[in-house]
Amino acid sequence: MTPVRLGVKLMSGRTTFPDRNDRAGHGRMLPVLAVLLVLLASPMALAANGGGSLTETISGYVFDETGMPAEGVLVNVEHTSVGAPTDSNGHYLMRGVDLDGHGTLMFTADGYLTARVEYDLPDGGRMSRSVYLVEVEEAAGEVVGTVTAFDGSPVEDALVTMMVNELPSTAVRTDPDGNFRFRDLSPEEVDRSLTVEAEGYMTVEVPARVEAGAETHLEIVLLPEVPMELVRGSVTDGRGLPLPGATIALEGSRDEWTTDIDGTFSALVDGRKGARDVTVSLKGYEDNTYPVVIPEPGVATVHLTLDIAGNGGPETLWVEVVNTQTGEPLEGASVTMEGQVGTWTTDSIGRSILTRDDIEGRQTIVVSKDRFTSAAEIFELEDGGSGSVRMSITRTSNAVSLEGVVTDASTHEQVVDAVVTVNAEGIIWLIHTDANGLFLIHNLPPGVSTIVVVSAPGYSPLEIETTLEEFVLNHLVLEMDSDRPEYTSVRGVVDDDAGPVPGALVTFWKDGLDAVTRTDEDGGFSITEIPVPGGPVYYMVEDQYHVPYSGQLEMPVEDDVLYLEIFLEHEIVPKTVVIGDVTDLDGYPIEHARILLFAGGSTWETRSIEGVFEFYLDEDTDMAGELSVTGDGYGWNNQTTTIRTKFVNRVDVRLSLGPGLSNVVGTISTDPGRPLDGVEVRLSFLSTYNEVTISEADGSYAFRLVPSREDPYTLAVVAEGYDGVTVEAMALNGKSSRYDLTLHEDVTSVETIHGTVANSYGEPMASTVISIGTTHTVLSEANGSFVLVAEDLEGWQTISASSPGFETVHRSIEIDPGETMGVEFVLSVSDGWSVSVRGMVVKAHDGKAIEGATVRLGWYGSDNWTFETATNAQGGFNFDLVPRAWGRVTVTVSVKGYWGDAHDEILRDTEPTWFEFYLQRDEVIEPEAPMVTEQQAKQVGIGVGVTIAVIAAIFATEVGKVAILGLLLVPLYTKIKREKVMDHFIRGRIYEFICSNPGVNYSSIKEQFKLTNGTVTYHLSMLERQEFIRAKQDGIYKRYFSNNGGPAVSDVQPMSLQLSIAKAVRETPGLTQKEIAIRLGSSKQLVSYHIRNMKKDGLLDTHRDGRSVRIYPNPQTPE
Repeated sequence: MTPVRLGVKLMSGRTTFPDRNDRAGHGRMLPVLAVLLVLLASPMALAANGGGSLTETISGYVFDETGMPAEGVLVNVEHTSVGAPTDSNGHYLMRGVDLDGHGTLMFTADGYLTARVEYDLPDGGRMSRSVYLVEVEEAAGEVVGTVTAFDGSPVEDALVTMMVNELPSTAVRTDPDGNFRFRDLSPEEVDRSLTVEAEGYMTVEVPARVEAGAETHLEIVLLPEVPMELVRGSVTDGRGLPLPGATIALEGSRDEWTTDIDGTFSALVDGRKGARDVTVSLKGYEDNTYPVVIPEPGVATVHLTLDIAGNGGPETLWVEVVNTQTGEPLEGASVTMEGQVGTWTTDSIGRSILTRDDIEGRQTIVVSKDRFTSAAEIFELEDGGSGSVRMSITRTSNAVSLEGVVTDASTHEQVVDAVVTVNAEGIIWLIHTDANGLFLIHNLPPGVSTIVVVSAPGYSPLEIETTLEEFVLNHLVLEMDSDRPEYTSVRGVVDDDAGPVPGALVTFWKDGLDAVTRTDEDGGFSITEIPVPGGPVYYMVEDQYHVPYSGQLEMPVEDDVLYLEIFLEHEIVPKTVVIGDVTDLDGYPIEHARILLFAGGSTWETRSIEGVFEFYLDEDTDMAGELSVTGDGYGWNNQTTTIRTKFVNRVDVRLSLGPGLSNVVGTISTDPGRPLDGVEVRLSFLSTYNEVTISEADGSYAFRLVPSREDPYTLAVVAEGYDGVTVEAMALNGKSSRYDLTLHEDVTSVETIHGTVANSYGEPMASTVISIGTTHTVLSEANGSFVLVAEDLEGWQTISASSPGFETVHRSIEIDPGETMGVEFVLSVSDGWSVSVRGMVVKAHDGKAIEGATVRLGWYGSDNWTFETATNAQGGFNFDLVPRAWGRVTVTVSVKGYWGDAHDEILRDTEPTWFEFYLQRDEVIEPEAPMVTEQQAKQVGIGVGVTIAVIAAIFATEVGKVAILGLLLVPLYTKIKREKVMDHFIRGRIYEFICSNPGVNYSSIKEQFKLTNGTVTYHLSMLERQEFIRAKQDGIYKRYFSNNGGPAVSDVQPMSLQLSIAKAVRETPGLTQKEIAIRLGSSKQLVSYHIRNMKKDGLLDTHRDGRSVRIYPNPQTPE
């Protein structure tokens, strides 16, 4: 390179820009080969306050050689990351605390020579440097390249950034083929590199050298973020012919791969190296397994061979078509088989591959191409065999072509994928119309009768007869009459950027249709019987967190079912929302998982419902948050996230199984691979574990939170019409074990034994064991009925019925093959000593009887119950003939609208054992009639017309809303005494919320608990009247505070559930909240609420034991 000169000229005073019309003058001022002219502005300012670390400032202007401002020039301090680009006026400005001392400024721009200017700057000093840049006289260079993945596939939309002196200069994105290009690059010596970033891949940085007038090509390979390895190869038959469609499976991977038309495959798998087995299979061929060793750097090549199976399979025929005169391969030739549906086309080397299940034996193959004579050849294939044929056709001038278009006779729209069959003198051509309804057939004989038949779904078949002319392109317009259904259905799925959107409202409407549905948990929906005639169908999808989506379906349609995929965008919401799903590692939703959210110095807690949780926050700024999640039987998972304000933030959490627990999952299918739903699947281990589930519609089943053992469980499947399957299933600690079971059609006889079990009073007995030997066992249902289905039970059998505390009854029966037989059992108490259990069920808040409650009784320690009854009009119930040998029994009560309860008692010898249940309501207490007398109602009605406008104005404010609703609900407040106020679960939660958030307003309480205005006002007024809380006016808001923490200890009277809790803790000190809830048959939330209150009142103590909190009676509190 020719040496260059550096010209330096001082500039003082104000910087002025040259006139754009004086470019030539400025150009003559500089030598052609000068690198730059440095203009030193005013002397640098001295730093003030001499000794500290102050901020330095460097600024200036950059011009091109004509004197015009240069925009986008990168100015940086050499060997540092400090830099700034010039703006549209060519100005740059850099500030920093580390610019003092000696340094070098670099001015870099593509198409210009890089300028370097040294400087010295004291601590806290200022300086200005302005330069002219000179264009590069050497030819500019280019950097081009391709970005591919590890398996050779192109990476689209990768971000490729040109780095100059370790700072970003410019960036481009790769096209669909992975290509990128940087143009007009200066060939001077600077430090250049390329940084490549793509989603799912590790970032790569490579050096990039620019050559004058040349193109530098780079091949950049990206590695996945998760280490992956490549296994590739080919599959052939015994003669070396490639086998497309073969399935490749790699040991340790659930994925499968399929060979392409050339019989090759490429599999990107996990990063485990070493020896692994590759299994290849193809219908009609024997499966084969080969060992393969994946070496460094992780690419393994394997060539696999399959032999034809003895039972046959698909046949493969390779066809090669060449020009008779030249011997060159013919591309685009049509290949058909006489009497078979389908057309194949030769590729660029004249080759076509036919793979079918029905071309064994003698077949005739026909090859045709425009302006060539057709050719036919007979071949013969064995069942599952393969072969090849080479055919030649000759160019001719008298063969004619036929083109045409198929349209709808009423709408004149093109009919796509219609089947066009042409029969000319017994030779048949078959083709499908393309996306524009067009078709084209070559090599037809001219001057003969030609029959054209067209068929398409939704249309009546069409047949015409014509004669084709020679030396012209014959054209046909074929119009088809519609034969579409009168009604259609729509199925679809609604998603957002986080996944499916459950519960979205989907509406379809048109003349004669107004259908509404909601999406299911997978975001799916279905609308049936949509009328096809009558124009388009309009639809809308709405959800509270998303922008509504609307569209229309054009009618008529050809399909019975239409499919829609709808994507919703998040809507800006008035609150900050955090939602998500809690699932196990199999994707199963976890109920009642505990979710803690830590953000902005605050903590929130909630529980999942059907695996879904929600937080509503009053936050005005984005913040970092952390979720801490656990569930019964699961470990903890801590997950960080950024919470965007006024936005629906979605965070999904997956939990690992806790120690000592496992899942057993899988699918049930028939031998052809069809899933079986409604099949009974049983998992058992001796007499300690026995659970039954039913397979879903996709054949899947699952046993969750199974105790892990070193010994196997027994997994059994029974389905009517199929042979049963029994296998050993391992429950591995902290893992899910998968067992996919296949049932075969039952070719043996299946016998059925059904009947009932009752005690000597005729009362049905549940959970009675009905067995034949040790292999066939069932339990009786709630009404005492049972059904036992088994194979090959014909002949004499002994069937037994047994239940603890009762005499076992044996019956001998003779059953014919395939017979259904009924058997009745009556069981007597084993030693003749029976006792009675009686009791009553009443409402906790008023003591009134509850009629129709379900009461169940079983022996203490059993997971099952034996007797069931219902309470009478007086709330009473009784069980007779209870075996005294049981010693202790458990009674559970449940009724809609109330929390369930359970108690256990020791049976008494001479008198009935008595139970009393006081049930708490699980919903807002409704006003009890009569609330207002008829005379009062008339008096109120007189003033409604006069005061409605005034009430509306007052109701618009929060204070007015509370006052009006409080006035309307006055009659409710006198119904509950002070000591009963906290009996209500929702009211207790509101009181706790006010204690935790002093000064909270009415609207915040309503939003927190998702309650109506009337319900919130009722509970707040009740708490305020009983002096649990107090209210304070704050402008238009009414704010609430706890009234000295609530009532004094001496005023607290334990409620019925609190008495039950205290009794359980006295009998078994150290119980957890979960254990207490299970024992009492109540919810964990309600038990937790009462335990906290009882601890505040000095009735209970708590002690932490690892992750558990154990409950003990307060020793200073008298019983």
